Amino acid sequence: LELTAPRVTPEQIDALMAGVTYDVHVIPGTTTTIATAIAANGFTLATGLAGCASPENFNADLGAKYAIRDAESNARQELWKLEGWRLKCQMACDK
Repeated sequence: LELTAPRVTPEQIDALMAGVTYDVHVIPGTTTTIATAIAANGFTLATGLAGCASPENFNADLGAKYAIRDAESNARQELWKLEGWRLKCQMACDK
């Protein structure tokens, strides 16, 4: 497309996502798993959830896997917004 204006790129988002860690917790007495996506600088980006209807089918490893997957998707979307906002502020200051 030969885009020349400043922009946020998928590569920038991927680089930021590479530093994201996940803190996972199961809510006691439930089948709900929550994952928190935390940026390399300690900023909380997003959360993700997973749960199963039947306690007999609950598997903590699968709950963590799916909660992290949800948190990762949410964190990626949040980074697009945050990086777009940062770029817009930077462009406004350059004028």
